[in-house]
Amino acid sequence: MAGSPRQAGATAESPSVSRQQLEQRLFASVGPARLTEAQEVLTIGRLSWRLRDDDNLLLARLEAQLLEALGIAAERLNARGRLDNSHETAGEQDARIIAAALKDPKPVKVRLSGPKPDKANESGVSPAEAPRQLVGQPAAPGMATGVVRIIEHARDLAHFKAGEVLVCQAIEPTMTHLVPLARAIVERRGGMLIHGAIIARELGIPCVNGIPDVVALLDNGDLVTVDGYLGVVTVGAPEFDIEGVSLDRPVVPVQNGPGNGTNAGS
Repeated sequence: MAGSPRQAGATAESPSVSRQQLEQRLFASVGPARLTEAQEVLTIGRLSWRLRDDDNLLLARLEAQLLEALGIAAERLNARGRLDNSHETAGEQDARIIAAALKDPKPVKVRLSGPKPDKANESGVSPAEAPRQLVGQPAAPGMATGVVRIIEHARDLAHFKAGEVLVCQAIEPTMTHLVPLARAIVERRGGMLIHGAIIARELGIPCVNGIPDVVALLDNGDLVTVDGYLGVVTVGAPEFDIEGVSLDRPVVPVQNGPGNGTNAGS
């Protein structure tokens, strides 16, 4: 019984022994011919697990310090009457104009960019000119249709609503609490071992990542279908039942031909 999985996993007094037992089982299962390969995969897996969130945590700390500094700088400008929209919160995208304003002795007013407006409130590019499909990497299986909510800064977190498609540069630890509420996840940063991809798979939420400039290509309020199997994000209303999936209704099979009884899911 000493080698049973239950006892090996529960040996808190000697975790190194449990780890060695698991390693020996792995090496025995692959055989001598693939022993070196198994050792390399195990080493890479340990490094990836150890580093999977370190970069996000460090970046989150740096971002927090930057936002605090920008807030102090904005307060100084506001005290001098140089902030045009003092009700807005300074974000990362305001760093350059705030720094330039602090260095400029002229009493020129500064306007903060503010959160990105919803699609319905914009007068930008026509929907006909927007891309129909964005191709990235399949990071978590599944398919879902929903409305886009772009999260770029801490102030955007409060605008997120349950059932929306979370679109961002990358899921950070400070955004993790939004993931269970999301219909799907779309990220600019790619990879199977980044934070967003891992928790999306754990929660069974479709995820597509590795789409360059996805935050700029999509807008709040866009209707998208996220295909986590193929790594494709379709913009606009789905044209076929097989393309769109709603949690409120079943998928209707698409007939290949009249009277043949064959559907696309066969």
